[in-house]
Amino acid sequence: MTKQELLNKFYSNPSNITEVASELAKKLTQVEIEELTQSEKFQALPKVTIHIVLPVILQPYFPALLPLYKDLIEKLFVSQLQFKQALILDYLGSLLHFQPEKAGSYTAQIDALVHELKEKDASVKLVRAQTLQISYHLQTGNLQKAKALLMSTRAQKIRLPADIQKQLDFVSGSVMIFCGEYTAAAGYYSEGGFHAHVCISKILNGEWHQIDRIASQIQKKEDITTEEKDLVLKLYQLSLAFLEKKYLQNLQEITQEIKTVFKPTFEMEFALNKLIENEVQKTVLKILKPYRKIQLEQLSNLTGLKVEMLQQLLTKLIVNGQLNYIIDGETNSLVKIVQEVKGSEGLLREAYELVEVLQSWV
Repeated sequence: MTKQELLNKFYSNPSNITEVASELAKKLTQVEIEELTQSEKFQALPKVTIHIVLPVILQPYFPALLPLYKDLIEKLFVSQLQFKQALILDYLGSLLHFQPEKAGSYTAQIDALVHELKEKDASVKLVRAQTLQISYHLQTGNLQKAKALLMSTRAQKIRLPADIQKQLDFVSGSVMIFCGEYTAAAGYYSEGGFHAHVCISKILNGEWHQIDRIASQIQKKEDITTEEKDLVLKLYQLSLAFLEKKYLQNLQEITQEIKTVFKPTFEMEFALNKLIENEVQKTVLKILKPYRKIQLEQLSNLTGLKVEMLQQLLTKLIVNGQLNYIIDGETNSLVKIVQEVKGSEGLLREAYELVEVLQSWV
């Protein structure tokens, strides 16, 4: 259909107006969409129709048209509260997806919307809003509040449509993975059918040997996208790195490839970074036991990580209080912060640590 034919069909208010609006949006430029949605003819359509088609028409040009979306919601739905609430919810969801760095500026707005919906007992719409609210607080680093909101939301006895339940399962798994509760995270992700996120949760939980089975199972399923299957296979490759003696370098390379090729979600990226941090901490602490001072170059050779990457990760561990060392910039070395122990007690401690390390290498 031509652009004009689609416009004519759109204004005839067909039963499949959502599909027509979607096809029309693909034919129009950003400027043409701006002109269309601000025209008198469009704004004279029934509010129920505008409520349905507005996000569909604007979406191809998000985030550029997000400010226009907000303006149109405020202008066209002054008295239609239910439509306005639904569109604000959609707007805030789009904003978080396309411009997550702005989440902090809009957290108060999603909090206010949830409070408003609670007073009206909006059921499914309320849970949808609460799910988005949890995502906002997770994005802004307010983990304690995100977890409290999650527990409250899941405690409600509301029968949810499949898509809303899936969203809630995803955000539940995400909160758990940020809390370090990886078994619970895998459970929620599994309920929602997020197979790649199940895999990364299990890897973080030390269950990397289970990824082979999961990868084999999902390759046979037709209802899973090719992209997710490919990501799970890459995570299986990641799990195999644990079988190698110097595995950190491979872990780093594969996680970087996942970030580049698959453009993972905020939650998946956090999990991948956390995996590297955890494994670096375990490996470095094991290597460092007999050392009071070690050159970063030597530590780099022992771990297989580049000096620059190693220095970044060590700095983070030191700042978080997980590593009792400092980085000496002048000598480019890692130096232990030691509390002096008098006499034979100190010598015995050092000897014990050395024997422990040697035994682990045998």
